[in-house]
Amino acid sequence: MHLPARSLFRGARRGRSGFRDRSIEGRDVQPRDPDLPSSRAARLPENAPFVGGPLDARDESNASPQRGSGSRDTAPRWPYRVGSEGGGPESLRPSRLITEDPMLLLIAAAITVATPAQLQSAVKTARGGDVILLQPGHYGVVTLNGAHYASSVRIRSANPSHRAFFSRLTINNARNLTLSGLEVSYAAARGEGNMQAMIRVNNGFNITLDDLYVHGVIDGKVVNDVNGVVAQNVEGFRVTNSRFREINAGIKTGRSGNVLIQNNDIGFIGSDAIEIPGSNGVSIIANTLHDFRTNPTIHPDGVQCWTTRETSGCKNVRILRNQIIGSPGHEPQGVFFGDEDRVRGYENIEISNNRFYMTMWHAIALYSAPRNVVIRYNQVIAGPNFTPWIRVEAPATVQGNVAPAYYINSEQPALPPGNQIGGLFKK
Repeated sequence: MHLPARSLFRGARRGRSGFRDRSIEGRDVQPRDPDLPSSRAARLPENAPFVGGPLDARDESNASPQRGSGSRDTAPRWPYRVGSEGGGPESLRPSRLITEDPMLLLIAAAITVATPAQLQSAVKTARGGDVILLQPGHYGVVTLNGAHYASSVRIRSANPSHRAFFSRLTINNARNLTLSGLEVSYAAARGEGNMQAMIRVNNGFNITLDDLYVHGVIDGKVVNDVNGVVAQNVEGFRVTNSRFREINAGIKTGRSGNVLIQNNDIGFIGSDAIEIPGSNGVSIIANTLHDFRTNPTIHPDGVQCWTTRETSGCKNVRILRNQIIGSPGHEPQGVFFGDEDRVRGYENIEISNNRFYMTMWHAIALYSAPRNVVIRYNQVIAGPNFTPWIRVEAPATVQGNVAPAYYINSEQPALPPGNQIGGLFKK
């Protein structure tokens, strides 16, 4: 095969595998396996099976943010934008692809590191397509600044059975970066409070966190545990196939766009499982949120958006095939979008095929006249302490749901056509 001259730039020496041979501080670099293992999917609890209505035509593509169209290509494509098709409600579909240059991949390197200093050096010298392999060990508190790459660079544990361990990770101003197979755990110091984040991402583009284990101190208490992942001003942000345990809030994406939160297991939560204030273009798909152990003065939510100190409510949000599971005395809200600063702006919201089990009053509650709302095929099951409802403060498409009560553009309960009253608690 004839290769363009640029495939051999910088004097890279290619071995039989096609990867550059490089080293970090004297360490030998092994060629990367071209077939990197895929991430392990988080398993849903066996005792909480999903029960929902039929998947609709816009949700048949294996949790892709794009519409199902009969195509065999079901992989998520990022970033995406919002647009309408066929006169139906608006949904998320790709506007352009973030792809990796095949010539860069051809000469990519696998760089093995074993210390925080080596990691910093590898991040500075890595090029698009490289993989940085972390040997087992404790890397402590790490801040990565300005990790800008032409195509994706992956940082992952070299041994999936012995994850590289971090106390905290901060990523500032990064571009095209993936972290996978890591363990992150932090215990707050006395008096520190719980607003710290174990993973913080500030001002980035095309950032992926995949197959992570993020947890506080595993002691059955969440009062001193800090937040899991906090991302602010990130375009193209993904948290997938990860497990969160004993945390304050699970995943927060503030003022971010083109966000995917998919196939995560978030449990033993002191606050909200997922928060998306000020974000535009969010898909929350196939997550299990359970075991809410609320900290004092906090009302927990499965998924929450608010407008405090924001200029608008969330836009272009899809919440699909999730389970939000409470228990007597530990009930969360389900999906709650409030408008504390009265700025409105909620629009293009779809909530479909989810299961809400033993929530508080607000299984689904969208306030402040949201526009273009679709709520379909959800199941709401009450517990002994609350009779939850589906509530929208505006006209909405509400179809195929089963819930104890409905308040659609009205302060009086009424059953919308095509829905059922059900899920009432039986002693």
